[in-house]
Amino acid sequence: MLAIGAEVNVDYLTLLVVDLANRQVHHWHRPFDAHRAGAEASLAALAQACSAWLDSLPERPAGERAPFVAGLGVAVPGLVDERRGRVGRAPNLGWHDVPVAELLTAGLGDRVGPVTVGNEANRAALAEYRVGSHAGTGHLVYVTGDVGIGGGLIVQGRPLLGARGYGGEVGHMLLDPAGPLCGCGRRGCWEAFVGLEALLAEVAEPSAGPGAGESSEERIARVVRRAEQGDATVLAALARLAEHVGTGCANIAALFDPDVIVLGGYFTAVARWIMAPARTALAARLLAPPAPGTGELAVSGLGFAAAARGAATHIIDRVISDPHLLLVTRRH
Repeated sequence: MLAIGAEVNVDYLTLLVVDLANRQVHHWHRPFDAHRAGAEASLAALAQACSAWLDSLPERPAGERAPFVAGLGVAVPGLVDERRGRVGRAPNLGWHDVPVAELLTAGLGDRVGPVTVGNEANRAALAEYRVGSHAGTGHLVYVTGDVGIGGGLIVQGRPLLGARGYGGEVGHMLLDPAGPLCGCGRRGCWEAFVGLEALLAEVAEPSAGPGAGESSEERIARVVRRAEQGDATVLAALARLAEHVGTGCANIAALFDPDVIVLGGYFTAVARWIMAPARTALAARLLAPPAPGTGELAVSGLGFAAAARGAATHIIDRVISDPHLLLVTRRH
């Protein structure tokens, strides 16, 4: 049995296939301007990538069963109604009320089994909890680092999604009402201070912009090269970034009292410059004194594939929790 996890983000598409033991079978990732393309074209491109992988599977000898796909899990940076498989609002993608599961099912038929949809930070948190460096940590917060900043919450080993599934939008915590404009249309959100676009603007790197054809990894790699060369502008911007990261994480810690806050996405690339000062800023702003095993600030080892990995893990969890789904899927 195989499970497919996928992510549609502002400037890339990711596809990750795992087996029942969560071992990677296939990984596909490419730059893609999802904002300019729009929802339907973006999901069509994702469906095409799924179909291409399925078509590439070798034919099995007569009588030998081929691995079958138990489902496709899709992660999207926005407000997701998981029950209906719809994205209510994804500001950085420009999506509003998009029936993601319906569109992908129409494009793929029954080749991938049931389609589920979740917020990318929530799925990344699930991946971190299951297979990351802090796997099994009961109280964990995962913070995405990309154009958008989101948070996935694990409380007592279970995802905390909120009444409508919209929990974890930590990127839109208000830090300064007079601060910079955020992609959501408001000013002073945490995302406006620590999102990838904010850093690129600080260091005078060109934003990806429509049709630039670059992934987040490529864009942050330029910043890293400049930091390694001792670029004073970049180093000063990273120092400010660390301060803002620590401040936001202190707010998260005050609300959820986690064992660990894990930074993912582009934060992992600049970790050597921001982690120590971010930890200092976090500690200075905590109300409760730090205790052993709590309040740790860490870096993810799952990279930009965390959300897709979590989406695939979600499919595996559904099958394990309800074996009937396995029988239904196998009939297709």
